[in-house]
Amino acid sequence: MKVNLKQYAIVLHEVTKDLKGAELESVLKSFINLLAKKNLLSQLDKILAEYEKYYNQINGIINIKAKTAQPLSQAETKTLAENLKKITGKEIELKNTTDQDLIGGIILQIDDNLIDGSIKNQLEILKQKMAGA
Repeated sequence: MKVNLKQYAIVLHEVTKDLKGAELESVLKSFINLLAKKNLLSQLDKILAEYEKYYNQINGIINIKAKTAQPLSQAETKTLAENLKKITGKEIELKNTTDQDLIGGIILQIDDNLIDGSIKNQLEILKQKMAGA
């Protein structure tokens, strides 16, 4: 039976979730050695990404990327995260990136969903409507 990367991530989480200190370090070393024996060290980044997804899923955390024309202030980030938490009912990990081409507004990426509230997008929609009129 072939084990996929997600299964490695789940096992890693289940084995380490209650460990600390030297015990955790020992298990992590063993895990790294296992990956080395299976020639999977090159896949460690993907395993850790799967680990994060699994951890967030079982802990009710959503990763959201917010792209804005200017960086969000701490207060804006906090307010946005609180509002998204009210909407989703889940804890929010919000990462803000900037793209000056957006002019203003915000683009939210929530898993595979993209919500484009940027001024650039609104202008593009207006342009398309005017071209069709």
